Amino acid sequence: MEEESKVKSLWKGLPLKYKLIAIGIGSGLIFIIIFIVILITPLMELGIIDISDIGSSGLSYSSNTYIQSVNNSCESGVIVEGTGVVPLEDYVAGVISGEAITSENMEALKAQAIAARTFVISMTNNCQNSIENSSRRQNYKSNYAERAIEAAQATTGLVLTYNSQIFTTMYDSYYKGGDYSCDSNGCTVTYIKLPNNETHVVSIPASRKNQAAGGHGKGMSQVASYAMADQGYTYDQILYYFYSDGVQISSLAGTSGYTSGLSASGDYAVRIGMPVQGNEHDNKYWFSNENISYASGYVGECTWYAYGRANEILDYAGSDLNWNYAPHAKYWLDYNINAGANAFSYSTDVTQPKEGAIIVWSSDQYGHVAVVEKVNDDGTIDYSEANISSVKSSSNPYGFRYQSHVSYTGTGTGTISSIWSGYSFVGYIYMIE
Repeated sequence: MEEESKVKSLWKGLPLKYKLIAIGIGSGLIFIIIFIVILITPLMELGIIDISDIGSSGLSYSSNTYIQSVNNSCESGVIVEGTGVVPLEDYVAGVISGEAITSENMEALKAQAIAARTFVISMTNNCQNSIENSSRRQNYKSNYAERAIEAAQATTGLVLTYNSQIFTTMYDSYYKGGDYSCDSNGCTVTYIKLPNNETHVVSIPASRKNQAAGGHGKGMSQVASYAMADQGYTYDQILYYFYSDGVQISSLAGTSGYTSGLSASGDYAVRIGMPVQGNEHDNKYWFSNENISYASGYVGECTWYAYGRANEILDYAGSDLNWNYAPHAKYWLDYNINAGANAFSYSTDVTQPKEGAIIVWSSDQYGHVAVVEKVNDDGTIDYSEANISSVKSSSNPYGFRYQSHVSYTGTGTGTISSIWSGYSFVGYIYMIE
């Protein structure tokens, strides 16, 4: 009742223009309901769309039918011409061994793994058809390099999607056609981003000129990816650079297929996709006045996302607790500590992450918050976050990003200790134990 009173007070205090906006949003929701009744319901009856899992105890969204097919079909392996059936992740290790220089930086090899995995699923119609073992498709070696195995395992199940669809993730060595030119500083050439065919200039340093073996100039340049990894770019940054705006790293999530949001099991559910306005479940946590940041007009901020995610986690765990703080990210841990007996458990030790924990970083301005989704066995975590300008697009307006295998044991920039220059780890706030 106290929370309800706060919301009513907040509504009364809103300027008229914001109330009109809220009424407009309500009208939009009515339209969405009509749309569901007229269009979606018949599709459900035909079995084309299945939303039966929404709101169930598993809290898993309905599987995207395309990716569901990918997952089920690929369980039996990839049919490699001249070799036979090879398990998907073994095939990925074999392609890294056959296509990449496996002594290069691991971040580049991870990018290669995701590109190769996505490519084979696309080219084989979800592993239904065979694939050539050739440079025209992908070169596969059955004698896997150790570092190729490591890269495949570190990215198991990760693929690239655009609008929730897998696409053909072409890559090459380094294109030598078109406007290719070199000088003492290195080489440049125009590449085409996929799947939307944007163009951009890709460069490599002079020291890597001899590695350039040509290609088609579409998608990722392997040689340029090696150079980027040497400069400290992570595998996701490399992939987002070479492929179109709006491309996301997605997961083949077990037998439930790819989901646009939650992939549930046990008392915790991993979120791998951005919140979707109009989805009944997501509306509760991100697009209603139950989210303080939403009510205050800060949709898309990192605090807006983390606030909703924290309460989503608490609800799923069956807790009657709520997270109710939203202003500047860098003060979140201080707020929690000052709550005294009502504080959530927390730690300022960066080596103590837990699934479902809020990560707090400070900076000269507002700081940043994210949410731990997985704690991996290799000293890394996966986390979700929002308001990342480098991945914002028309299909990802909130800058949602799922970061995989980020070190919490290291101390350099790009680790949990300091995700970006000027950002320092403050602590974890444990939503669940």
